[in-house]
Amino acid sequence: MALNSPDDALARAVELARGERPEAWPQVAASAMERVRAFVTPSVPLHAFAPDGGREFDDRGSTTRVASRVVKAALRAALDTATHTPDALDLLIEEGRLVGVEVALVGSYGTDLHALAEEVRTQVLDVVRDLLGVDPDLDDADVAVRIVDVVVGDPRLR
Repeated sequence: MALNSPDDALARAVELARGERPEAWPQVAASAMERVRAFVTPSVPLHAFAPDGGREFDDRGSTTRVASRVVKAALRAALDTATHTPDALDLLIEEGRLVGVEVALVGSYGTDLHALAEEVRTQVLDVVRDLLGVDPDLDDADVAVRIVDVVVGDPRLR
């Protein structure tokens, strides 16, 4: 039997699974969903901002939202370098709006930690503004950077 597409194979597998013991299907489905949820990071839709700083992008009131999971992934990628890497990253969200970012950072020995914290604060705001637009109420005071460890060499290898 040739496969026409991955969807065809999935549909056949679902039908076969349902046909074996139809009464067990809800248990199988629930078990599968629990396992998927264990690997997927929960996400919250965040409001994006128009160039004028508002939430509406046109006269019809259209809005855009970006998943918090996307913002966290972009921040992790931007902050993962040979001189520093995030140990923890928390987005502070109120009513769908990003109101702050907390970064627990591991730095490499010999790095000026005060300058690093300022650099990271700027990087965080750049990433957030690139993804969500410029929120007039979000500035560098809303980005908390804590140095939680200092290591010799590349902190990504710890």
